[in-house]
Amino acid sequence: MLTRNNKVIYLILILGLILRLIVINQSLWLDEAIGALAARDFSYGGILTNFMHFDNHPPLYYLTLRFWTDIFGYSEISLRMPSVLFGVATIYFVYLISKKITYQSPTTNSISLFSAILLATSQFHIYYSQEARMYSMATFFSTLSIYAFLFIVESTKKLKYWVIFSIATTTLIFTDYMPVFLLPVFFVYPIFRKKDWQWWKKYFLTFVPILFLGFLWLPTLLIQFSKGKWLLETLPSWKNVAGGATLKQLALVWTKFSLGRITFLDKYFYYSLIFVASTPFIIALFRAFTNTEHFNARMKRTQRNKLVEPKGREYRGLLAIGSLFSALRKGRFLLIWLWLTIPLLLGFIVSFLFPAFIYFRYLYIVPAFYLLVSIGVQGFRKKIVKVVLMASLLFVNIFSYFVYILDPHQQREMWREATQFVEDNAKDAEIIIFEFTEPFAPYKWYARGLVAARGVTDSISANPESTSQLTSDTIKDKKGVYYFEYLRDLSDPQRVVEGTLKNQGFSVNKIYNYVGVGQIYYWTR
Repeated sequence: MLTRNNKVIYLILILGLILRLIVINQSLWLDEAIGALAARDFSYGGILTNFMHFDNHPPLYYLTLRFWTDIFGYSEISLRMPSVLFGVATIYFVYLISKKITYQSPTTNSISLFSAILLATSQFHIYYSQEARMYSMATFFSTLSIYAFLFIVESTKKLKYWVIFSIATTTLIFTDYMPVFLLPVFFVYPIFRKKDWQWWKKYFLTFVPILFLGFLWLPTLLIQFSKGKWLLETLPSWKNVAGGATLKQLALVWTKFSLGRITFLDKYFYYSLIFVASTPFIIALFRAFTNTEHFNARMKRTQRNKLVEPKGREYRGLLAIGSLFSALRKGRFLLIWLWLTIPLLLGFIVSFLFPAFIYFRYLYIVPAFYLLVSIGVQGFRKKIVKVVLMASLLFVNIFSYFVYILDPHQQREMWREATQFVEDNAKDAEIIIFEFTEPFAPYKWYARGLVAARGVTDSISANPESTSQLTSDTIKDKKGVYYFEYLRDLSDPQRVVEGTLKNQGFSVNKIYNYVGVGQIYYWTR
């Protein structure tokens, strides 16, 4: 029989699904197109060997995408649907985690539902639930791992939770590398709970699959690491793209978690908006952090003064707060704080050596962020404060979402539109060139083969002499050139290709601009 709360969570899940389906049919951007080409052009074995030697992620997402597209095809919607489904499933498990850590009462039920609706309406989570990349999948398995862990850390004898935890953590690590920083949480928290040696022996067995598969994967991982090191040495500016350990990147994590993945050209307006949007989140998180001490102090004062048990509304208020923060005294909320903070701290430290600290890689801790925000909101006794905070938080989410769906500049790179435009407009004796060794993946995905397209740099870091010669040979006998400047500052900071075009008698006739793709220069002579 469905309870009222069960009915509400299903409505929230439906809402989350609908929000993730709107504007899902955007053009694929660079990284999505790379994955789409891998799923289409490589066999399962080819993904595990050939493709993974040139990628910097584990293989499981690409294998999943290959399986999915074999059944449902290669449209933008189909490619993104696994991320949508993982995103909606994450909302449900956030709800279950909240119920598990806060027990059952009217107050704690409010926490569970509010944490679910915050994640369901989060523009940041919605954006990456619509992306054909591994981040939504990793977020789901991190959440599932936490959920199963809550059961096994209480020494449950139900084997299924031990199995779920083992499978979920293994799947998580082979979906994306960054969530490896979640694993220390699963060792710190049991130490806090003072688990005995018998429990630890059983617990260590759950990590056998990770160790075994990790050993098999180690040769490929070393190849990927060497490729990544070479890339950083070849393109020093790549560090800014990959995400270094800087205060700016740290600030971006907070900005995207709270305001969402939107931005504005007017920086004064944007920074003001960040400040306003951050305020309710800061208040809620501070309350979640301080509530335990506050509640315990009140209870001690009550016992010391031997007060008569309060009745009526005061009694119900104390009872609700008591049921809420009994979980804190048992350390369950500590797990959520560890989930949020340890991956950020470790990721930031490691990025001094190997840059990877960038906000979207931490989507897997966003559920912890919203759980704590919801806990903090419900920690206030005054109803008016709760209502104002809840309304403010939801307003921030909804505002960011509508900015995202209504403004194409907040959306993904428009490669579909750019590719169609140049193919439809290029004439005979004209060519399309790119600042890379070959046409970029999204162009290859959308191109119909109507016009010759070439990459004109000799490597990902253009050598002036070789690149100039290659460009000259490519544009020889051409009357017009469509030149994509995409990633030019990375691959050709000396503007060798542009200089060669000028030397060969070309001049810019027109400039076209497509969101994310940048400027397309039409050169003629």
